[in-house]
Amino acid sequence: MSAFKTISIFRPRQNVVAKFRKSDGPNLPSQTVLFANLSLFREYARRISATTAGKLDYAAAEFAVDNEHPKPSYSSKQVRFHNALRSALLKKREDFITIKQATKEATSNLSATTLDEALEAYYDYVSIELQNKNTLNTYRTCQSKALDLLITHDSGFTKRLGDFRFDELEFKFDGTGFKIISALRDSVEKGNTAEASLYLIQGQIKRYFKYLQLKGYTENVPLYPKVPQPKPESVPFTEEELDTFESNARELYESGKEKNFLRGFYLARFTGARVHEIANLQIKHWFKDSSTHSHFKLPKAKGYKLSEKGGSVGTLYASNDILIDFLEKDFEGRDPEEFILAKPSGAPWFSVLCTYTNKFSKKLNKLGIFDRQPWHAFRHTGAIELFEITGDIYIVKTFLRHELLETTKRYLNSNRVNHVVEEKQNQLGKKWVKNARNQEPKNKLIVINPKPKLLEVA
Repeated sequence: MSAFKTISIFRPRQNVVAKFRKSDGPNLPSQTVLFANLSLFREYARRISATTAGKLDYAAAEFAVDNEHPKPSYSSKQVRFHNALRSALLKKREDFITIKQATKEATSNLSATTLDEALEAYYDYVSIELQNKNTLNTYRTCQSKALDLLITHDSGFTKRLGDFRFDELEFKFDGTGFKIISALRDSVEKGNTAEASLYLIQGQIKRYFKYLQLKGYTENVPLYPKVPQPKPESVPFTEEELDTFESNARELYESGKEKNFLRGFYLARFTGARVHEIANLQIKHWFKDSSTHSHFKLPKAKGYKLSEKGGSVGTLYASNDILIDFLEKDFEGRDPEEFILAKPSGAPWFSVLCTYTNKFSKKLNKLGIFDRQPWHAFRHTGAIELFEITGDIYIVKTFLRHELLETTKRYLNSNRVNHVVEEKQNQLGKKWVKNARNQEPKNKLIVINPKPKLLEVA
């Protein structure tokens, strides 16, 4: 169809203005015509002859693809068109073959040949983005466990994943990625790896393979089966376990062999502090308000760039008379600059946070207490006891210093809190409850919410 070049469509009414040429065929209007709609225009346009200039050009191009020489009946213009098109097609074909046959030159900075050899360069790259040393140490731990897995190649050989060359990786559906997850799953079933560790390890090895692809060591990343994120679980201590740990830690404290177990026990037991907070607390951070009230000003931690140097990033409540008595006796004669959990020199007990957890975990296992993450278990135990005392989840939320109430609910997933619900449920329907609800309280508690949430009104 070679209608007049300008075909305007009046959008509001869908009118079409068109003009046909004589060469378009017989029985077509020679003047400018206003068609009522696009369908009517197409009906007239179908009458165009099959030998229009556009179709002739297409037929010539199609002939040039399959034939080297033009037709004898071609005019000089058609011959030039044929030769030019033929030359352009041959040039594209040669370029395509050259690209396919070209071999990639190995660059000088890609000297690694195995997964192990590229590891240090990966850590150098990640350390620029990750400023938290603990996260980087977690990456290293997960990475080493993944690279130590024994993987069997489809060709029959078996070796460590870290010893695999890049050209030995299998990127198909049941290739290297599937075998990695399968090996981790077997380790979980044998009890050598926790379910949460499986999720962390597979996430880390995926990040590593993505880096290898971006760096140019591999052209693709392996395919993996889906690994669901496990639900967070925290198992609290029983009263017998707390008594066992405290008595053993007190013996070590009074004998002078190791005082940090009892110090860590009291801080975690009565404040609900996290391990990184306990590890960085110094004696000067403690403030005694009264015989039953005290608090810690948490020191500025890495990552708080907006805080002033040496400033505080939060308050850790320590209002417990048992804890206050212990801290007063323990701090007596010590330098305020000393860390609470410290070496004899006053320096931090350990330089790496995970060592605090490993030390307490080994002590718990030695006492016959297994399957406990010590710091989470202490926080969990304190949360449950506080809920048993108050029955108020918002008080527990403040004690744990959670941002979201949903996070606090996970700490109350034990049957130990069921009797609190039963006690309150027994009060439903009682007449004194109705009377108390209708009375004006003597002392009103005013709650100020600095960040109120706006609720949608249906």
